[in-house]
Amino acid sequence: MGFKTFSVNEYLTSADANAYLAQQQVARKTATESVTSSTSPQVDDHLSMTLNANTNYWLDGLLLTDGAAAGDFRLQWIVPSGTIRWLANGLQSATAATVDIVDRNWKVGATTTIMGTVASGTTTAVHVAGIIRVSSTGGTFRLEWAQGTSSATATRLFANSFIRCVRMMP
Repeated sequence: MGFKTFSVNEYLTSADANAYLAQQQVARKTATESVTSSTSPQVDDHLSMTLNANTNYWLDGLLLTDGAAAGDFRLQWIVPSGTIRWLANGLQSATAATVDIVDRNWKVGATTTIMGTVASGTTTAVHVAGIIRVSSTGGTFRLEWAQGTSSATATRLFANSFIRCVRMMP
């Protein structure tokens, strides 16, 4: 997205300030959601945004989760047609009440990444970060998530989890 050329007597709106000056979008969860006894990723109700074609973004976010140690947290990113790639540190999937930090390539589309949860009532913070490269087709970038292993104990994604995409100059 290029910078806007304003016309005479055209007002700068808050949307213009966000789109053309700040060059970032932030999506924040306003309510906690839970999934029980399901490994089928669901569309998150809050963590999505529209990305522009032929644009590079820096992704940064924090996902606050909890769930049974054996349940884990499954996540996948749905992206506009084109290329997306990033690398970040993440949590190792575990069925014990321990969590290891590992280098993790986040997976895109129908392929999911499973992150460890420690225990119901113990919040785990999952940091997501990296570079998103959108090809010639812009569109929706969103999180889908579920349990890593089906569990009768709910896996939750808490309010105030967020993702932020900042436009990078070419």
